[in-house]
Amino acid sequence: MIVINKILTYLTHSFFGIEELIWVKIDSAEKQKFNAMSFSVLLVFFITLFGMYEFFILLVNSDVLAVIFSVILTIILINIIRFSVFTIQNPIYYVPEIDKLEIENTLPTIDNTSIKKPNEKKEIITPFKNKLVRFISFFSIELVVRTIINGVLLVFIALPFACFLKNDLISKINENNRELLIDNFKNSEEIKFKSNCNILNNKINVLNRKTQQSKSSVYISELKKEQIKNAKIIAEWKTEKDIRFKNFKKNISETNFIILSYKVIANTFFFKISLLFLGFILFLSHYQKQQLVNQNTYSYYKLVNKYYYEIALENYKSVEELIKVELSKKYSNKTNIELLLYNYESLNSKYVNPPFNSKEIEYKAPIKQLTSAEFINNYV
Repeated sequence: MIVINKILTYLTHSFFGIEELIWVKIDSAEKQKFNAMSFSVLLVFFITLFGMYEFFILLVNSDVLAVIFSVILTIILINIIRFSVFTIQNPIYYVPEIDKLEIENTLPTIDNTSIKKPNEKKEIITPFKNKLVRFISFFSIELVVRTIINGVLLVFIALPFACFLKNDLISKINENNRELLIDNFKNSEEIKFKSNCNILNNKINVLNRKTQQSKSSVYISELKKEQIKNAKIIAEWKTEKDIRFKNFKKNISETNFIILSYKVIANTFFFKISLLFLGFILFLSHYQKQQLVNQNTYSYYKLVNKYYYEIALENYKSVEELIKVELSKKYSNKTNIELLLYNYESLNSKYVNPPFNSKEIEYKAPIKQLTSAEFINNYV
């Protein structure tokens, strides 16, 4: 059990780029959660490997090529799946949650102080609006893209994996189809051979009738020559027919029919079970990552986001200091330097939290305060 945990921990670090200095700070329960996620991805890896092996066996019918190509394609596919799981994470900058808004009307009083009059209708609408925003934001473009990619991979992996598990059925399907194609080719060659022989025999029949009618030695001699010639031609045709049949049988004996195999296996209950099982494993790996990212009981991604946040901010400040040093070489007045930097950021950026740029500047129109006369005319 200890060895398995070590292997899963190593895979966790390899799959998900774990920061060792933060890993040692989390508890064992959270580490087990990470290892469970790695086990799900590892299980998908082996399912994909067996499925791709069967895919290339059906495609090229060579064990050596099937092993080489299946390993290469499995690595590619599992990295796509790993990337899909890996990208489930919160941004390193602070994103405020949707708070309950208190929408109020501000009315000036006669002495120009403000009073607040709650708008009951908007207070009722706001919680519903917040829930609607949360619901819509859940179905983001990232979720749609992730679902499409994993759905395509799911079918692409599940079909050959089901063929791998039902190899006896697939072998029988391919063998029966080979026999059917061989019989069809043989019948086709026999029909063609007989048709050509009938054409030759028509000329012999004509000479036979002429010989019987006239008993001429010329016709008899011509008939014998034609019979010898036809016998030779028919023998050559028969040899060619046998060679074509032998070559066709040899070529098709090494052929598998991947589309036919998929078509048959796709209609079986066994394939549906395989599809559901693989789909559950894929969903489980994504769900486990979602829990690790969003649940308050798990701290790794909170700590790592804080760690990356500090790195990004530290680098931004160091670059900013470097710019100030370079500017100080050109401008002697420090006030001019600060003013230049302030004007540059305010004029060229619409965000208030560089370097993350997640909050845009809010432009608020100034509220006009009403005079007593205007207030009486408008509200009284």
